[in-house]
Amino acid sequence: MSGTGVEAKFGLGSWIGVDVEFEQDPWIAVDLEFGPGSWTGVEAEFGMGSWTGAEAEFGMGSWTGVEAEFGIGSWTLVEAEFGMGSWTLVDAEFGLGFWNGAEVEFGVGSWVGIEAEFGQGFCVAVASEVGLGFWPGVGVGDETAVIAGAGVVV
Repeated sequence: MSGTGVEAKFGLGSWIGVDVEFEQDPWIAVDLEFGPGSWTGVEAEFGMGSWTGAEAEFGMGSWTGVEAEFGIGSWTLVEAEFGMGSWTLVDAEFGLGFWNGAEVEFGVGSWVGIEAEFGQGFCVAVASEVGLGFWPGVGVGDETAVIAGAGVVV
């Protein structure tokens, strides 16, 4: 079992960051967070099998983020989050089998988002959210999601 983890945080002002990683077999995790102003982030990752994850977060103003990722089997995840103003994000992803996921979120103004992804078997998930102004999960702006594959997707 081998594990590789890289965490980088850059901030101006108040900053609180917590990163927890557990691994079995090969694991690569890269987490980048950039933010001027107040920032609170909690990230937890759990994996069995091969896992590759890259996360980038950029924020100006007040930011609260909670991310949880669980994977069994082969897993690839790319997530990018950009926000200006007040931002609250909760993201949970669970996968069994082969999983590819890409998520991009952009926000200007007040933002509240909750995203949950569950996959069994082969699963490819792409979600994109773009918002200007106040965003209550699904609200003003454009939200697209594409789920394709075999097996069970809830």
